[in-house]
Amino acid sequence: MSENKKKATPAAAGDPKIEAIKDIIFGDTIKEIEQEFDDTQSLIQQHKAAVEQQLSTLKSTMDEMVKELRQDLDKHVATLKEEMTQKFGELQNSSADRSALGKMLEDIGKKLQS
Repeated sequence: MSENKKKATPAAAGDPKIEAIKDIIFGDTIKEIEQEFDDTQSLIQQHKAAVEQQLSTLKSTMDEMVKELRQDLDKHVATLKEEMTQKFGELQNSSADRSALGKMLEDIGKKLQS
């Protein structure tokens, strides 16, 4: 009985006959697919490098813009402080009434909002 049941043994992976048949049947197709895959990988790497370069440039630009904005903000805050100090000094010198002081503070508040 054991002779009747012959087990089919898989061909060795390196069997030259099977490899030759695979190459005949699928050879050109596999080579085309591999070439397309290599081309796609190359294109992805090129795009990745370009995007990384753009990102680096954008980051540098944004850092510079933030630095400039901070400097501008500091200048405006310093100017407002000077104006406020000057207005308070004027108020003390002229001993202005509360309505004049309120008006000046409103003006300063409007400047801060804009």
